[in-house]
Amino acid sequence: MTFILNPTHEGAQRGEPVDYEFNQALIENPLVGLVGGALLMLVAVLMAITLLRYLILDGQLRRTGDVVQADVVETSAFVDPQDPDDIKDAVYTLTYAFSVGGETYQRTQDLLPSEYTQLRDAESVPVRYWPDDPALSRIAIASSERFNTGGVIALGLGAAIFGGTG
Repeated sequence: MTFILNPTHEGAQRGEPVDYEFNQALIENPLVGLVGGALLMLVAVLMAITLLRYLILDGQLRRTGDVVQADVVETSAFVDPQDPDDIKDAVYTLTYAFSVGGETYQRTQDLLPSEYTQLRDAESVPVRYWPDDPALSRIAIASSERFNTGGVIALGLGAAIFGGTG
């Protein structure tokens, strides 16, 4: 027998189970599983499309992007105030600004700990931007041009294939 407590916990205070036949019927209905699986599959496909779009834009930026020196506006390291000694979960960022065609663009980018160590005292950094839309930019150092393409494709395909089998 399955017991499902209602949101107001009626009956639970007396230790009596609340039996919701309607909820049980929904749980056992195969149509609910099919609709839920279809929704999950849709989310997985949308995630895969988003990742594919990112990979395409990333490749275009690497092939056709121009490089310019950008001014470092700010670097920051955020650690959990509850546990400041635990730096494994720290978030490192660098904000840079550069000008192209009379327009100034500013962006904040997350950094790896090694990148933060390398760049935290820098006054300028090389930035790769897309000539058609300079707002699309990123720091152009070797480690920031990292992306595990195979891993992302495998994750996206796995989510698309196995996400809807529930």
